[in-house]
Amino acid sequence: MSISGSVVFEISGRNISRFVSRCARDGIRLRSVRTIHGSKMPSVSVCTDTEFAKPLLKAAGDCRLRVHIKKRKGVLFFIKKHRRRKVLMVCWLLPVIMLTILSRFVWFIDVQGLNVLTPEKAKEVLEDVGIRRFMPIDREKINRMSRELSKHETGIAGAVISVDGVKMTVNIREAVNPKDETDSDFSNIYARCDGVIQEILTYSGTAVVKEGDIVKSGDLLISGDISTEDKVIRIKADGKVKAHVAHTFYGQAGPALPAKVRSGKTETRTRLEFFGFGLQKSSFTEYEMQYNSQVYSDALSVLFPIRCASVTLYELADGYEDAEYDELLRTATEKAQDNMLHGLPKTAVIVSKTTTTQTMPSGEVCVILSVITEEEIAVGG
Repeated sequence: MSISGSVVFEISGRNISRFVSRCARDGIRLRSVRTIHGSKMPSVSVCTDTEFAKPLLKAAGDCRLRVHIKKRKGVLFFIKKHRRRKVLMVCWLLPVIMLTILSRFVWFIDVQGLNVLTPEKAKEVLEDVGIRRFMPIDREKINRMSRELSKHETGIAGAVISVDGVKMTVNIREAVNPKDETDSDFSNIYARCDGVIQEILTYSGTAVVKEGDIVKSGDLLISGDISTEDKVIRIKADGKVKAHVAHTFYGQAGPALPAKVRSGKTETRTRLEFFGFGLQKSSFTEYEMQYNSQVYSDALSVLFPIRCASVTLYELADGYEDAEYDELLRTATEKAQDNMLHGLPKTAVIVSKTTTTQTMPSGEVCVILSVITEEEIAVGG
């Protein structure tokens, strides 16, 4: 969370998906997006840091959405609200500053998963890689230390380190010799698709790729073979690998779009109109009406606004009709966005999106969405 705080907005309208894509394109970080049920129009609740509030409002305005501020949270909002109560501010700020500083250090370490190793030996190995009490909480550094544990002790295959508040939990996975464990417990982690590695967390096994590497579908990411010169050790690899993955989605429309067109069948009927409302019989389910030149009335029209007219009804059926470029572009864009929403994994986060438009010699309009997402690509094998 930004120290300046966060703002919760309620956004309503019919272009919410376009708004979310716009935020991803412009780098506006949305901390949460929740659907609001029971509203007359589609509505979502969005939380973002204060620094992104103005760009978010501009994006919502460009998408013609209604925006309502529901809540403001953060230290600066609290200070602004109570800035005149100096004694309260001093008594409140001092403990907050002290707790904030103290919360950035590890006060307790809980080691789990020990069967062969003794707690004393495990503590010694942890201290060798720099894991000790009162160390600063740096998640990137802690993840790097967890990968170095197996290098300092052959009896450790890997470790999962989690931090909750000021307590660190180290869940150690001990290495098992294949003589004591069947081959069915050995596995590797492979790439599910092509991508560029952004983050790799190794819980057990050895990472064979690093951040920035380009991998293809099926490439080895984490190996379960952690054998040394003295001992053969094969374990079940485990970990998470995030990568930037490229996707392309297409939408085509034209040169004609589905529409109701005249089938060629017609009927001539008499239409009775009263105060602008009319009635005529027809055997057609859907039709267009055209007034004939013959319009007549009777003596009642002198006293009442009644008119009788001869009309021709043209039956309408499903067909295709030539469309303007703007309508073709809008239809093709909607198809491409729909393909994107259904084609992307649910856990994928859009990093960037570009749109390219092409007009074919046949008159078709093609919209190409090139999307870069960050997603989990590790699969066991």
